Amino acid sequence: MTGAGEVAAGGTRIMFALALAVRSLCAASLEIRVIEDHSGRPVANVEVRVSRAGLGNLAADLETDRMGLVRVPDLAVGDYGLAISKPLYVPATTAVKVADAPTALTVRLIRCAVVTGRVMGPDGGPARNAQIYVMTKAGANGPLRPLGAAHTPNESGEYRVLDLGPGQYAFAVTYGSIESPYAANPDAFGVLYYPNNANPQMFTVTGGEEFRSVDFVNGGEPLYRISGAVDPVQPGARMIVALAPHSQPALRAACAKTGADGSFRIVGVPAGSYELFVSGPATGYCGTAAPGSEPVFARSHIEVFGENADGVSLRAEERRSLKLTLRIAEAAVACPASARVTLRPAEDWGVWLDRSVELRADRELTIENLAPGRYFIDSAQLSSGCYTPTAEVDLTSPREGPALALTAGAGGAVRGRLLVDAQQAGGLAIMLVRMESEGDPQPVRISLSDPQARFEFEGLRPGRYRIGAMLAAPVEASSGSGRAPQYEIEVRGGSPTEVDLPVAAAAGPREERP
Repeated sequence: MTGAGEVAAGGTRIMFALALAVRSLCAASLEIRVIEDHSGRPVANVEVRVSRAGLGNLAADLETDRMGLVRVPDLAVGDYGLAISKPLYVPATTAVKVADAPTALTVRLIRCAVVTGRVMGPDGGPARNAQIYVMTKAGANGPLRPLGAAHTPNESGEYRVLDLGPGQYAFAVTYGSIESPYAANPDAFGVLYYPNNANPQMFTVTGGEEFRSVDFVNGGEPLYRISGAVDPVQPGARMIVALAPHSQPALRAACAKTGADGSFRIVGVPAGSYELFVSGPATGYCGTAAPGSEPVFARSHIEVFGENADGVSLRAEERRSLKLTLRIAEAAVACPASARVTLRPAEDWGVWLDRSVELRADRELTIENLAPGRYFIDSAQLSSGCYTPTAEVDLTSPREGPALALTAGAGGAVRGRLLVDAQQAGGLAIMLVRMESEGDPQPVRISLSDPQARFEFEGLRPGRYRIGAMLAAPVEASSGSGRAPQYEIEVRGGSPTEVDLPVAAAAGPREERP
């Protein structure tokens, strides 16, 4: 009996050992270290979301510790996606293959740039009704246009912009008597670029920069008045009147509402060339009001030099229309047969004129009741790796609505190899950052090189990107950031962009110094 019991016990031990062996083949661990790209320091409290490829549910949702580390145990062997984010940092995504041995990955997170300054009036105090705008180019050689909502300085005239991802930006301020057309002593209003309107400075952001003392001073130039009337639309209807510099019609410098008789008056106008926009009938405030179902629009060019511009008369113009068609490129048969695109006015009319429409392949859609101005049609992502292009259309001429076809096609790709020794080839991180932002910081995409030092990014929105690669480093690495050199590349739809990428040796976290 005793011998039989020992055999049974031994069998249990054997079964338990087999179970552990099987588990070690089916489960593994993943260690992720997050460091700041420009400094090499560890980043704590970063959210790391781990999901199994092809499955919707999360395998883990954790935060890094004070050393920037997070460990995910008991993962099944396979392919996973990582989404890594923290406020005021550019979010990053990557894919990782978890093997039956512990897998380690270092992610370099890009901190958003910070811009601070003051907006001052002629007396050295804070300027009234100032609004700070971040400006970016519409395309590589396009005009500057506002990026996102305006930033309002505090009562001391100080402002802070905290969320700029990699890219190139200019900064402008609008100031003055916005919606205060009858103020007794208004400041001048207008638009001022930093450091001046003749040569706006472009700030290049790669991550972690702090631009201080980006200050604006509203000088004491002579001020004038613009007044007039809009032909009545209906009894008692009130219209929105917006004024913008001719050279930058996307920046509203002043805004007012007409009286019940259609009259308007804008004071505190510096000398210059302007565009005057009228829209309505509207209820609400400048910038947020929306015209009704049958809007009325008018516009006029105004020159203010040496005297007031009184007696301006504006008559409603015919509303515009636009015919849009979605085409699917022959090489993009996998693209879906519909897309939602957004029309955004290139000028600031003082009201909300954005229009989103659903397009279906080879079906012409007529969009009615548009303002007589220029519109941008934002690119749309139809599915993973399939896009419509960005387009611009001019509706200022009173002719039959133009027709425009948007051709949806496959996105771009980046394929390349790292210029490293064979011993260092596998598992290096390559970061790709889109330079053309639509508002929020653009996510960083990370690819890991294979043993032959090759890497690939698929399904990219066409446009400008920056790319860089870096060797991993232990925590004990020497001080200094060791930031990877970044190279700007152009990604075009439908074909891969080939890159031979040099690699820099990364440094670990540096010591804090007083």
